[in-house]
Amino acid sequence: MHPTVSPRLPAMTDDQVAALTKGLEGHRVSLALVDGSRLDDCELISGGRRGEDRLWLYTNGADTFVFRAEVADLWEVAPSPSRSGGGSS
Repeated sequence: MHPTVSPRLPAMTDDQVAALTKGLEGHRVSLALVDGSRLDDCELISGGRRGEDRLWLYTNGADTFVFRAEVADLWEVAPSPSRSGGGSS
């Protein structure tokens, strides 16, 4: 294998992506993509609806759309103390 070519990661199934995104809409998430790249600390706007095969994310001040077939992993990002609204009283 050529050293500059990243191996492709296995994609999650549509059902796996749907199950993970169901409760995460409106939350901060990170994604690993099958090409080895990542999208970190994005807001998941929509996990897609019936017949829609893309995730809608808001990252770096712009809307981004990612095909479900390109997702290798997805996880929620823990809120930072400055975003959580929490603090000592």
